[in-house]
Amino acid sequence: MSETTIALRRRVWRDWAVLAGLSLVIGWGFNRLGVPAAWMVGPMVGAIAFGLVTGRRPRVRRPVFACAQAVIGVIVASMFRASDLPVILQHLPAVILIAAGSLVVSLVIGWAIGRFAHVERMTAVLGAMPGGASGMVAMSVSMQADPKLVAVMQYVRVILVVLTASAMTRWLAGQGAAHLQMPTPQVPGGYALHSVLTLAVGLAGAWLGLTARLPAGQLLGSMVLGTLVNLAGWVPLTIPSWIAALAYAILGVYVGLMFDRASLKHAGLMLPYIFASTVALILLCAGIGWGMARWTGETLLTGILATSPGGLDSVSLMAIGGGANLALVVSLQTVRMFTIVLCGPPIVRWIARREGRLAHGEGGA
Repeated sequence: MSETTIALRRRVWRDWAVLAGLSLVIGWGFNRLGVPAAWMVGPMVGAIAFGLVTGRRPRVRRPVFACAQAVIGVIVASMFRASDLPVILQHLPAVILIAAGSLVVSLVIGWAIGRFAHVERMTAVLGAMPGGASGMVAMSVSMQADPKLVAVMQYVRVILVVLTASAMTRWLAGQGAAHLQMPTPQVPGGYALHSVLTLAVGLAGAWLGLTARLPAGQLLGSMVLGTLVNLAGWVPLTIPSWIAALAYAILGVYVGLMFDRASLKHAGLMLPYIFASTVALILLCAGIGWGMARWTGETLLTGILATSPGGLDSVSLMAIGGGANLALVVSLQTVRMFTIVLCGPPIVRWIARREGRLAHGEGGA
């Protein structure tokens, strides 16, 4: 092995050591500050800073990234519980209204961003979809969209949604709102064994998703198989917090290393469109929530939190503090997220193919 090769390998190891340290420090700091998705956003910021300062961008290996997507898929799958089914069936018309309404609204807003901000259509729609920010960023890589811009759009949305939902909760919460503790899930038996089985389910689902050629196969495959296993009760889906943080950090570093000065400038120029589209999304979803509250007889706070475009964990805590119907909020949020993650990308891909055929036909005419 030549001295040049040895020196290059040492530099790569040093780069990854610095990136790991930055990711740990910034992710921990963001987590302490309560930043949404801190263990993804923090490493992403660290990777952007590293790339801008050093000019170097070490590559995240494809198998490593695929494993991170598989872990994120089973994390999403673990959010859907069998106990949600009775609540969903009881409010089935409202569930359909919210799931379909959120999907249509996000598609329209994504189309508008693509048209007026001159952004590639797949990128615009994935960035506008309120279906789990980390999932949409992971999908964007597999669907030939721009993950950098998708990440910016998604996390601006998450932050604005959390801020507005918090303000609405303080305004609409009743004087006698209950302040309950979130229940801690009890996992019977061996924690380590369930963790290993959960990871095996995620990897098997990722393989099946790729074999079936699903859009974003690693993520959707692990999510679908994980949901089936979870609902059947075969394996209590259990992901240790450090593995979850590592998966989010890998995704954050992967996206952050793609940024350069030109892409940061482009993202900055896009911010007015992103803010405007996010505000429009929040208002339209609030309108759906108002209609749901009138329809079901629930409180306006329950309707708004149940239809809030994102932030399942934050919205759940606000529902508890504000005295909203927690079971309904969590159930409807989960169905909304699954509907958008599962149905959104195939619809976007179909639209993109259709537009491509029309453009090709027009060009040949």
